[in-house]
Amino acid sequence: MLDRRRRGARPGPEDDGDGRASTRSTPRDSGADDVVTGRRSTRDGRAEDQLPDGDPASIVRRAPFADSPFVGERGQRAQNRILEAALQVLGEVGYHGCGIKAITEVSGYSRASFYQYFSSKEDLFRHLAGKVARELNASADALCPITPDQAGWDELHAWLRRYSAIYDAYEPVFVTFQTAVVTDSMVASGASVVASRSFNDLRSRIKGSILPPAHRDELVRTLGETVSRLNRECEVLQWAAAKDALNRDRINVAFADTCHRALFGPLPDVNIHTSTKRLKPLVAVTDIDWDTDVQGDPSHGPVAQRTRTTLLEAGHRVFVERGFYATRVADIVKAAGVSHGVFYRYFDNKTALFKILAERASERLSVALDGIPTSIVAPRPDAAAEAELRAWLRLYSETYVEESSIFTMWSEAISRDGELGTISAAVIEGSRARLARYLAPRGWGDADADALVFVVFLDAMTAHRQTPARLENFARMIERGLFDGAAPSARPTTSSAAPKRAKKAPTKTQRKATTKR
Repeated sequence: MLDRRRRGARPGPEDDGDGRASTRSTPRDSGADDVVTGRRSTRDGRAEDQLPDGDPASIVRRAPFADSPFVGERGQRAQNRILEAALQVLGEVGYHGCGIKAITEVSGYSRASFYQYFSSKEDLFRHLAGKVARELNASADALCPITPDQAGWDELHAWLRRYSAIYDAYEPVFVTFQTAVVTDSMVASGASVVASRSFNDLRSRIKGSILPPAHRDELVRTLGETVSRLNRECEVLQWAAAKDALNRDRINVAFADTCHRALFGPLPDVNIHTSTKRLKPLVAVTDIDWDTDVQGDPSHGPVAQRTRTTLLEAGHRVFVERGFYATRVADIVKAAGVSHGVFYRYFDNKTALFKILAERASERLSVALDGIPTSIVAPRPDAAAEAELRAWLRLYSETYVEESSIFTMWSEAISRDGELGTISAAVIEGSRARLARYLAPRGWGDADADALVFVVFLDAMTAHRQTPARLENFARMIERGLFDGAAPSARPTTSSAAPKRAKKAPTKTQRKATTKR
């Protein structure tokens, strides 16, 4: 255990559990200005606007806690325990709700010990992000050429599996990352560097693709943007219904198939794994019990309806600015210019208000999703079918963008609130089931798993400003990856790349026995 009685150590800006810093002074890292770049450098030689590299050997103590910044095994264990505690707290309360007080209580170390290694909660998150970046970079470095053959497919699939393992180890960082990006410019710049390196690594490994360079680059960019999202949505589905949901192995096979087909075209013995194991949808979106009153009490007069609308609009703004967990009823009533009593006249709590916003957004997106044209699934779609697909993608994108702030903010909240998590899983599953029914007539591939890949492709398409060129690239990627496949001569699999012998369906007696157990 580190010496918690060190004298002369002044704690830095603290919070009382709500993520807000006080005005106490903070010991500054000793560093020198980089005469070449003009940037200050920290004691570990890192420029102040760069994320920590995540290397255990680079752990240092901050001045003025020690004459020598470098630490031994005890110091490394101390920092790692604090980082592990931060992961736990992030997972429980989100980024805004994560405070130094909670981290130190979980870790068993004092605030003084905390400040030996981190200047603030934000600095700690940067260290966690640096660890993730280090592992992602190592995974990309391990990639061999991605080629139009089994070896190339295996490399892509192995990279996806490594990514899933990293995601599982640092899931709270992935979930809260977008919130941190918005509030911390250093995290944002570090994320840009990592994304750029991953893009270059993946692109350089692709050999023999028949795509034009611009389309290939867009596919690689989309692969980088969607892999985290795919793991996230698969996790939410498994959290809600572990036995009935798609497993991660099956999803990674489908994702590898889709991207490999988009890069090299359909190769029945390589990138088409057909599954006859269909999933029973968890619940239809129309059957979700939101337990909300979207329209409000009809007995309320015009003034009351306007007040309720004002609260919903104010809640929308505050949720987007602060995130779900950091938002308080006090923040909403202040933004709306009303009292707490007025708020509780219309809503039981902030969750009730948010559920109304989420229900409205989900219903609009469901309507847009139902408009998908069936003509593109035809064995030989014509120019009219291709035009219908692009028109639908444009409409879907416009609808999503109008509600994007709610979906983005929702991402951090969905698995931390039991009620919201269940609803979110139902929304994701409803979209997946819709698309699975749409893909099933292809007669090849894994319609259930491919449908979830389709969902995250649509999410990625709407993540940035839409342009005609971007929409065209996504349309071609969807056509090549999800619609251009070989007739069902592909080997059947149910969850992984290796062929498996199909299990016999249980008899009626066996099903009854299982139910009784």
